[in-house]
Amino acid sequence: EFSQVTILETVATYVPKDKSETFDVMNALEDRLQHSNSAVVLATVKVFLGVTLQMPDVHQQVFERLKAPLLTLAAVGASETSYVVWAHLHLLVTRAPPLFVTDFKSFFCRASDPP
Repeated sequence: EFSQVTILETVATYVPKDKSETFDVMNALEDRLQHSNSAVVLATVKVFLGVTLQMPDVHQQVFERLKAPLLTLAAVGASETSYVVWAHLHLLVTRAPPLFVTDFKSFFCRASDPP
């Protein structure tokens, strides 16, 4: 998994030539969003957000695609992992507030959350 994260970090620096290549990259990495390792998922999120940064319409669609994996990681991860995921979610909420309207319960504190 460490090697996957390293490769994803390298892919995050790549600038696709056109929209088609951007979609090819995202399609190739789609299954990494369901990976059991949170570092792989977060590195994939970084790639998705990076390659679509110059395409606002696609960028908003990527927000929707990333919502479920991030909410899942925030709910089931360790406290340290959850903190990092919540930081990512905070960024998404500030950029696309309506996206999380139906998921407001995910943002409530849990009894198991650290003080």
